[in-house]
Amino acid sequence: MSINVLVVDGSSETRATLVEFLGTAGISSVTESSDFDAGINQSSQGSYDAVLVNWNASTQGDRSLVQELRENGTNSPIFLISNESDSEVAQQTHGSQVTEYITMPFDAHQLQETLNSNLSTSTSTS
Repeated sequence: MSINVLVVDGSSETRATLVEFLGTAGISSVTESSDFDAGINQSSQGSYDAVLVNWNASTQGDRSLVQELRENGTNSPIFLISNESDSEVAQQTHGSQVTEYITMPFDAHQLQETLNSNLSTSTSTS
């Protein structure tokens, strides 16, 4: 199964780690965006099975990024990555249509499990 993922994160090191983790999970089709505008631009230019967004990826706030992605027609699962606890992020992003929160630190296996549990149903009809 071919899965296409968009990664939005301002840190090149974190993006590189995510790309490596996704590769470990068997996902080689990854598009990287370094900020809010690039993420919105990339999402409008392609079809993604999943979007990984770092909570601190943009100066405009990731809640706005998630909302903008949804308003632009992104129906794919959106995974919000954060150093904060799930409950703290959930309170700050209430109603933003995030599929799941991934709290750092995490390893490749945890990311793979999270993706597998959320993408198995959404990509099985693709």
